Amino acid sequence: MAQLFKCYYHRIYVFLFTCKHSDFKGGSNRVLAFGSQFCNIPLIVCLVRFYPNFIMCLPKSHVMKLIASVFFLFLLFPYNSHAQGIKGTYAIKNVKTGMLLRVKDANSKNGTPLVAYDPQNWKCMTWDFQSTGENTYQLKNLFANKTFQPLGEAKDAVIMEEEPLLAHAANQQYEFIKVKKDIYLIKLKATDLYLTPADPKGSTNSAITLAKKKDSPLQQWSIYLQNPTM
Repeated sequence: MAQLFKCYYHRIYVFLFTCKHSDFKGGSNRVLAFGSQFCNIPLIVCLVRFYPNFIMCLPKSHVMKLIASVFFLFLLFPYNSHAQGIKGTYAIKNVKTGMLLRVKDANSKNGTPLVAYDPQNWKCMTWDFQSTGENTYQLKNLFANKTFQPLGEAKDAVIMEEEPLLAHAANQQYEFIKVKKDIYLIKLKATDLYLTPADPKGSTNSAITLAKKKDSPLQQWSIYLQNPTM
């Protein structure tokens, strides 16, 4: 076991030393490559936690290198996590009302309003997060295979409607601004407008609009994985 870890952390240490003493223009791309190359690094952390006696088999100089390498890895992990972003299919739930985003009546016709609806494990209430940039996504509805955008010009109190998903369309891209774990503000890209239920009480089929920031749970949204069959 000692020989295995000696080989493993030596590769880590060499990588970090190379980064320090080279023109590190690769930035986050290099870090991502590193993350995929050493995808079993969490195993090291687990073994250090649950089997600390293996360290006694290593020379003191090697132990110090291992500690330094693990320390730098903890600094690198946030970049890797951030780059991954949100992936998969999710329900989007309003924190205040408890209602989910849905295209009204599961209608796939262009111009169908985006509304609030009681939580169900349905395709029409599930959204595929398609990354278009840093913390920015287009949201593809699993039932209609479309997205939503403002009805006309993006302005305060405008309602949201279903439209075909167009690559790079600015009015279909949403920034997910983290409030805390799995809770976000959802802002239309390049605006100061946030996804907001029109009815603070969350009545069924009430409209979803854009509004200026209000520092209220009404503009906060939680997400959770959902894989519906209907």
